Amino acid sequence: MFNIFILSIFSIFIISPFGYLFIKKHSFINFAIQLIYGVIIVSFVALFLNFFFPLNLLINTLILIIPIYLIFKNYSYFMSKKFLLFVVFNGVIIFFLITNSTVYRPDAYLYHLPYIDTLNNEKIIFGLANLHFRFGHISIIQYFSAALNNYVLLDKGIIIANAIIPSAAIIYFVSTIYRDYKQENISLRFFYNFFIFIFIIYKMNRYGEYGNDAVSHFLFFIVISEALKFFEKKNVIFERLILISVFVILCKITMAFSIFIPLIFIKELKIRNILNYKVLLSFFLIFFWIIKNLIVSGCIIYPVSTLCFKSFEWVNIEQAKKVSIENEAWTKGWPDYKGEKSISQNDYLENFKWIKTWSNNHLKKVVEILVPYQLFIILISCLIFFMNKNMNMNNQLSQRRRLYLMLFMLLIFNIIWFMKVPVFRYGYSYIVSFIALFFSYLICRKINKTTDTTKKMFKFLFIFFISIFLTKNSLKFNYDDQVWPKMIIQKSESLQTIKLGDFNYKESHAECGFGHSICTHYKDLNLSSRKYKNYKVILKN
Repeated sequence: MFNIFILSIFSIFIISPFGYLFIKKHSFINFAIQLIYGVIIVSFVALFLNFFFPLNLLINTLILIIPIYLIFKNYSYFMSKKFLLFVVFNGVIIFFLITNSTVYRPDAYLYHLPYIDTLNNEKIIFGLANLHFRFGHISIIQYFSAALNNYVLLDKGIIIANAIIPSAAIIYFVSTIYRDYKQENISLRFFYNFFIFIFIIYKMNRYGEYGNDAVSHFLFFIVISEALKFFEKKNVIFERLILISVFVILCKITMAFSIFIPLIFIKELKIRNILNYKVLLSFFLIFFWIIKNLIVSGCIIYPVSTLCFKSFEWVNIEQAKKVSIENEAWTKGWPDYKGEKSISQNDYLENFKWIKTWSNNHLKKVVEILVPYQLFIILISCLIFFMNKNMNMNNQLSQRRRLYLMLFMLLIFNIIWFMKVPVFRYGYSYIVSFIALFFSYLICRKINKTTDTTKKMFKFLFIFFISIFLTKNSLKFNYDDQVWPKMIIQKSESLQTIKLGDFNYKESHAECGFGHSICTHYKDLNLSSRKYKNYKVILKN
């Protein structure tokens, strides 16, 4: 069990130095942003290298030369008490998240881990989406996870990878709230961060529930928090918003609207912002991600069939159309539909026929999650108003138009989410951000400062929710041999080897998991393969 903590600390040490290239400020908040930058840079390096090499143990270990060099060159920074304390806190959070947890079921076994396995064993494969359609809309987090499978961490790095951004986000919000509390900066951003912190502890506290979705939601919360600096009359770091927003999209395409948040501050954009290396990295991330998509599926964004190129011989536009309709139908409750059996998925989606089925199932889950959270926020808001009832209305809340624009944009994001993919895990950061920001605005509109009693309430709640996080995650400890989440779920002998010319893959009758590259549970007899200049190409006949 203790090795989870040690390997987590090592992971932070090798990722943070990459972020040091972008930010060097010496505080917990900036350490957290630095770690997020490190994840982004390593993900980009892994994406780029996979065009030419498999992300095997040797390649991934050689990547460690860069952070080792940066640590020795900036020894006093990385060996400072504050940075070491930050690393330890991250290690503790990751330890609590991972120990005796599970991977995200069933997606991790169906395609997250099989794709990571493929990255570790193969350079990029043309038409890989023909083998498994989910390989066409993979997350960049799988590249980051594959890059952490090195000679030091081995496959344990894959498990740790998915906990690094959540741990960084938790420290970011805890540190920001604590700093503003100590400085008595009880502002719009303080309330927003506090309400988001409550939701993280309430609903985002289990590693087994993360998958690709949670990482993008953690980052979206940070994007909004960073944008709110503007309302404190501080400089908004435009290039930071752009870079993190772009990474949010590459984590989960349903979070594509995050890119609009930086545009609220377009008037403050200067030429130096455009030429900044963070903006350039954002551009290259998008560029190489699109190239990767074209190679893997033949589409700029899979499964949007209108963005697929018929001239690519490995493209399967009919499959893209089918997958697109299936994805939307499933998010709108198609498996739960009890109506006429002959109705097609296309017909089910038309004229809001899906509303009743969705309301009887998905909506209930959304309500079960959001109603307790919203009631708690309302209770806190009422207590604040009661404790500050003699305060004057705050007329100092600047730039209300931009705040209204941000709220309006979040509302539009929620409407589009509802119209296209109304599954909670696909867009809950849109909903929660709107709720948190709306109530933060109501509070700040009525008061201009808080009483000592209110501050004591925040202090109590802050400690209370941290205790809940530690307690909930420690209750799952059972001190048995299986402390790491299980990745390998079946033996190779149980899989069938399928030969497509020079290309072989494993076919499973269940979930593939990790350790069987290349593996799929979909059986397609109409596939063939060939080689193009030492690259494998999978074709749909």
